[in-house]
Amino acid sequence: MCAIFACICDQKEKAIERLQKIEPFLRRRGPDCSRIITVEIEDCHKEYTLVLFASVLHLRGDKISEQPFEDEFGNLLLWNGEIFTGFDELQLHSNDTVLLSQKLSSCKLDFEIVNCFSRIRGPHSFVYWQKSAKKLWFGRDFFGRRSLCWNKDEHSHIFTVASVVGFSDDCDQWCEIPTSGIYSIDFKTDFNFNPSLFKWTSLVTNDRETNDLCVPAPINTPLNTNITNTETADHISESDAVVEQFLSVLNEAVRIRVQLQNNVCSNCVKVKELANSCNHSVVAVLFSGGLDSTLLAFLANTHIPENIPIDLINVAFDEKAADRLTAISALSELKNLCPRRQWNFVKVDVPLEKLRKKRDSRIKYLIHPLNTVLDDSIGCALWFAARGKGLLNEHRYTSPARIVLLGMGADEQLAGYTRHRRVYDTHGLCGLLSEIELELQRISTRNLGRDDRIVSDSGREARYPFLDETVVNYLNSLPVYKKCNLDKPRGFGEKLLLRYAAKKLGFTTLCEHHKRAIQFGTGIAKLENRSEKANNVCNRLKLC
Repeated sequence: MCAIFACICDQKEKAIERLQKIEPFLRRRGPDCSRIITVEIEDCHKEYTLVLFASVLHLRGDKISEQPFEDEFGNLLLWNGEIFTGFDELQLHSNDTVLLSQKLSSCKLDFEIVNCFSRIRGPHSFVYWQKSAKKLWFGRDFFGRRSLCWNKDEHSHIFTVASVVGFSDDCDQWCEIPTSGIYSIDFKTDFNFNPSLFKWTSLVTNDRETNDLCVPAPINTPLNTNITNTETADHISESDAVVEQFLSVLNEAVRIRVQLQNNVCSNCVKVKELANSCNHSVVAVLFSGGLDSTLLAFLANTHIPENIPIDLINVAFDEKAADRLTAISALSELKNLCPRRQWNFVKVDVPLEKLRKKRDSRIKYLIHPLNTVLDDSIGCALWFAARGKGLLNEHRYTSPARIVLLGMGADEQLAGYTRHRRVYDTHGLCGLLSEIELELQRISTRNLGRDDRIVSDSGREARYPFLDETVVNYLNSLPVYKKCNLDKPRGFGEKLLLRYAAKKLGFTTLCEHHKRAIQFGTGIAKLENRSEKANNVCNRLKLC
């Protein structure tokens, strides 16, 4: 994982000043190494300076690759991502930064660059300086699982791309980069503040807004909208073949995400002599005790050596919070089903005073440029959970895991939210299908960029098995009545496919858990202004 900063301006000093205000946040994302490179550029009429900075969290490969990573031709890659699949040469312990740089160095034409990035399966954001073409490329993956923001200050002639906003003075001018495709700036023509966009093919309409070159989208299976004869349809059942198929696909997504890493915790990685013999937790699960997180924990158990603990991090802003109680119940079932595993149940208790202090000093700068009450609640809860500081068996403990599994994407695809039931009650299956389709279209702007900034601030990488491209394509292929049945009561009909999967694995009580949004399950929603609406602008997040 990497923290990214790239700034184009007419004076180097301006870029360095901007970097200094963001750098503390960048270094927390990538604590293992960092460096800065400056490139002098001329377009048709003017000289510019490109300042590139990256800090690295080393998770892949035997040797750390300093970034910006420079190849033999002078091309520069800033890579904040994971290539899980997509290139045949990728091995278990391959360094994906080096591999991607090699692939890009052989690309000369635009369509070759675009096709190279389109092959990647895994979360990413990137900046790539293509020296021979004098082009700067940048973008985010299809779902926006990695943060990348931009600031186009035409008045001061500064164009900035960065993983986080930090303490920037002009905070109101920052936006998350849309996940519409891949962007490029060509310095062989006049530089302007409107980069070219190569759109994902699935987003391109007949009325194309950009050039004809498009990026093949990784989600190539359209949502199955078959709703004919639903009364006589073969609704999902416990013995349905799709339950086994879904478990197989999800299990592979989890396997990739827990095995493609160096198996060294954050403590041992600092001491070379300990790195090869680390037996501490390297994977944590943000653990509410709900269906999503508990299934991820169970599946992770099958791919991690038995002598390595798995941290289950549970956050609560009230000792009687619902997520604390469900987590204890789910932990009991996990212990019964996986008795040889050491499950580290880490209780993170957050009093109001600590919440306010950390929000004002750090969290609000990570949530930005998002700014709603919902962003505040979810962002704060995730930050304290990802921080991993709490009590383990009533003793102080900080998780040394550098990889965190999260269940984002399950509710969106399997009709797990209360709003799905409301839509179904009002508009039927047609309305529900439209809502599910909308969920994945907007997940990048509503959730994932923010969540990446929040989790990475603790020097950990967030990985989302439910948003694995193969998982999403598989779920898209299923008719909606194989994923849920909202004619059934709450706590059963939503995410029915997931409930049957849990039952097949041996869970009982877990299968009946109701969905609780994180802001309610952790108790944070009741801590401050209870009259606020989720979509209201949150005054507590103001920066400027």
